[in-house]
Amino acid sequence: MEDGKQLPGSHQKAIRTFEGHQDIIRYIAIFPDGKRIVTGSLDKTIWIWGLEDGVEMRKWVVEQYISTLVLLKNGEQVVSAEGELPAHIGEEDFDENDFDGVLHWQLWVRDVESGAYYC
Repeated sequence: MEDGKQLPGSHQKAIRTFEGHQDIIRYIAIFPDGKRIVTGSLDKTIWIWGLEDGVEMRKWVVEQYISTLVLLKNGEQVVSAEGELPAHIGEEDFDENDFDGVLHWQLWVRDVESGAYYC
């Protein structure tokens, strides 16, 4: 808000902390059942978590940077856009604002139950 004040109820004490990612979580989606979430991070991992207990249910380590996450087929599949950095941007110099310069985004579809994937 312009006056620096928060809306009532807009900031509450955390009720659960999910630990595992080694970098910033950029993407999150809630499954239609309301019992799970999927997160994507700059650490090149995608995790599925149980909301009730915060336990990791599945983890995928990917080779490229994740740009987005979407759930399909009533939460049966996780779709991610993944891409490489241009050669002139090294991993050590990577800034999350560099996503505009990523070349060749690919869409990956992962089956939540089996873990099978294809692009």
